Amino acid sequence: MIILEESTGTNPLFLVLLEGHPSASKASIDAVLTVDLAGCEGRCVICSDEWKAEDTVKEMPCNHRFH
Repeated sequence: MIILEESTGTNPLFLVLLEGHPSASKASIDAVLTVDLAGCEGRCVICSDEWKAEDTVKEMPCNHRFH
C-alpha cells in the first residue's frame, strides 16, 4: 500500500476539496463570448436571477450563460 502525504499531513488527493478551485483570471473571463438576450428567457447559472431584456451576458462554450 502506498500512502501519499504532504508535509501538512493532508492527502493531496483531497486538497481540491479542502481548498476549492482557483478563480478564473480576468483575461479568461473577458475572452468568453458576450451575447445579447433579445427575446431569450431563463436564469443566470451563477446567481439564479431571471434575465432582463436589456441584459448582456457571457456565454460559456457549453452554452451556460451568466452575468
